[in-house]
Amino acid sequence: MVTKKKFFWLNIVWRHEYFLAIIFLLAFGFFYGWTKEGRPTTGPQLLPAAISGKTIVIDAGHGGFDPGAVGRSGLEEKAITLDVAKRLKRYFSRVGVYVVMTREQDIDYSQSHETGELTKKRRDLLHRVGMANGSKADLLLSIHVNSFPQSIWSGAQCFYDRKEPESKRLAQAIQNALVTRLGPNRRKAKSADYLILKASTMPSVTV
Repeated sequence: MVTKKKFFWLNIVWRHEYFLAIIFLLAFGFFYGWTKEGRPTTGPQLLPAAISGKTIVIDAGHGGFDPGAVGRSGLEEKAITLDVAKRLKRYFSRVGVYVVMTREQDIDYSQSHETGELTKKRRDLLHRVGMANGSKADLLLSIHVNSFPQSIWSGAQCFYDRKEPESKRLAQAIQNALVTRLGPNRRKAKSADYLILKASTMPSVTV
């Protein structure tokens, strides 16, 4: 939990159009296939046909009682992730992708009678996973914003469930593209023990 005494620098790596276009393009590659360099195997003019008709779940991380990381200015992670998620939805919808949003406003899915932050977070995440699994989606993208105690650390990073090879491939491809487009950093796609990744029934990546 972030307190007034310990603010985290928000390292906002979403230079909007670059960030969104990279994820958009790499999702195409997920369905159509990649080259060894992590690029889609077909030309941009054919990419919409590869993904049209697919279902993608976009999860805007945090929300409601859970602000996520909070910057010095008071900017909350939950606001950033929601903005990015809505922009991604517009990108995908233009080429015939059916998008399921886990939230489109500042809400969470915990129960009012529940107490304890961990209990409420778990309830919220399980509800989001249920939405994703119930939609029988082809892919889940969970959007978050990195935060670090020290400002010297920065950079985008992708996470995946180590038991899902397709999730790993997608995470690595997005990670490589983000590093190429947004500037070098030492971060690599890595496995993570996140509930939303473990419990989902489709390839899933946290970006």
